Amino acid sequence: MKMKRTEAVILFIFIAALILLTACSSGSTSDNQNSSQPDNEKTTEETTEETQDPLTPENIFSGIDMQKYNGRQFNLLAREDMITDFYSEAENGDIINDAVFKRNQIVEDAFDVKINVINNAGTDWGKQESTIKKSVMAGDGAYDLVDNYAAFVGNLITSKIYLNLLDIPYLRLTESWWSQNAVDELTVNGKLYAVPGDLSLNLWRSIMTVFFSKNLLQNFNLDDPYALVKNGGWTLDKMIEMSKGVSADLNGDGKMDNQDRYGTFIYDSLAFNNFHNAFDIPTTLKDNNGIPYFNLQSPDVLDLAQQMFNLATSTPGVVYGNKADYFNKLYTSPAYPVVATSYDMFVNNQILFYPSILGDADKLRSMETDFGILPYPKRTAEQAQYKTCSRDQHTMFGIPVDVPDADFAGLITEALCVSSNKIVIPTYYDIALKSKYTRDDESGQMLDIIRQGLTFDFGIEFSTQLNQAGWVIRSCIDTKSFNFASSLEKSMPSYQKALDKFLTALN
Repeated sequence: MKMKRTEAVILFIFIAALILLTACSSGSTSDNQNSSQPDNEKTTEETTEETQDPLTPENIFSGIDMQKYNGRQFNLLAREDMITDFYSEAENGDIINDAVFKRNQIVEDAFDVKINVINNAGTDWGKQESTIKKSVMAGDGAYDLVDNYAAFVGNLITSKIYLNLLDIPYLRLTESWWSQNAVDELTVNGKLYAVPGDLSLNLWRSIMTVFFSKNLLQNFNLDDPYALVKNGGWTLDKMIEMSKGVSADLNGDGKMDNQDRYGTFIYDSLAFNNFHNAFDIPTTLKDNNGIPYFNLQSPDVLDLAQQMFNLATSTPGVVYGNKADYFNKLYTSPAYPVVATSYDMFVNNQILFYPSILGDADKLRSMETDFGILPYPKRTAEQAQYKTCSRDQHTMFGIPVDVPDADFAGLITEALCVSSNKIVIPTYYDIALKSKYTRDDESGQMLDIIRQGLTFDFGIEFSTQLNQAGWVIRSCIDTKSFNFASSLEKSMPSYQKALDKFLTALN
């Protein structure tokens, strides 16, 4: 039987009063020096902070100039496949959709604006890039903010399409909702033309991680990878050691295909390239003036190349699909069926370790047996931190040079990003990832470690502009024989020329 509205209100008031009375009677006076407080009991100040509504405009937009714009439209150009990061028509019960809707609504109400998300239609970034260029070069003033494909945003930067974000009023790029590692890494000569931030969920969904099958782990009586991560022992050598002995020709037909079992299955070259980040071996460093220079000829990079070539071609228990007889035919554009095929194999407990992206955790909810989430393995146990990157499709935001009002664009961009940090990101990270998508408490702890290790590499982020210098590992593993040193020596002049040209464009 449903409770009447009046009865419900009375009951709510009674419970609230009872809680308040209990809290008051159990508190201690300020002059009672001998009274003690249990460790698990919170101070009045902590309780006040926790009970304060974090979603009020006053809390969300603290430190922001709360201007009113009389219904002015804020135009955000978004890639078609990323639209849901920025736009929701209405609440529909999906927690991410509803969080996006709530974020936009709060910004619209607080600043009296209308968030207008424009579809940069299609999935071909070349055509999407052309849309941006044509508009800006014509001086249309059509966009206040643009969502860019990270791997190719440098093309627009060199075309002088974007303003220096460090000059934009109201953008607080030293705050946590803008990736500080990216701000530091991608700023050159006091210029920063594009940056990732919490306004887009795809930065977090694209984080590269490692999934593992608990079923296979238990069947082969292998070490607990969570314990290894916590004690610093989760290294590439350990992952290889655990992968040995797992692979098997299950159907006995004498060949290894999608019907068989694998220790580690790596479906594309980006997974190998991420070991630059995971091993803390950057492609570029910065001199005393903050100017990037190549680190590609260092002994560490040469060692990394050798390790990755061996991992891709001759490591027992580890398979790189593009080097495997059955799977290499599945590398066909644009669908690349190797991704779906390997995903299905992991779901069917045919893969022990599966490097992929964090967003796959959502799809894996349908997996009948348990899976876990791990950071990328370290180079050695002595390495201080587990590190990773976000795959190169993640968003980089830019404000066009023909923007009608840079102050307005900066203020609303900042408001959207900080409110996303307080509404959308916690919903995805704490509720969806940690509660809905994962199967154990340890995976939640691993997520914290993975998130804290998110890094950016100038040479990798702008590899397209650097004649693909940031992808030397990707190129190395797809060669027939290991000739990294000689190949690199031949390529360095073109890499350096491209870097010099790009640095000039950044001035």
